[in-house]
Amino acid sequence: MNSIEKRIEKLTQEKKKIDDNISKLKKKSSEISEQIKALENEKIVTAFRSSGFSMEDVITTISIMKSDDIKVQDNVPIKEEAKAQ
Repeated sequence: MNSIEKRIEKLTQEKKKIDDNISKLKKKSSEISEQIKALENEKIVTAFRSSGFSMEDVITTISIMKSDDIKVQDNVPIKEEAKAQ
């Protein structure tokens, strides 16, 4: 094996190690993201349960907030209308 082939082999092995590490880190990152999501969900559920609202109250409130957001976005005045007001 000449020196170029040795360098190619060495770099190929190094790349494989790096790719393996990247794969492991991506998996760990995904697992951590899921843990964060679970804790955030737990925080939200705890907040609503301690507030005394029923689940139906929460769903209704969120639905109203969403529909209000859509109405506000649909009624944004254009610049000329804004100047006239």
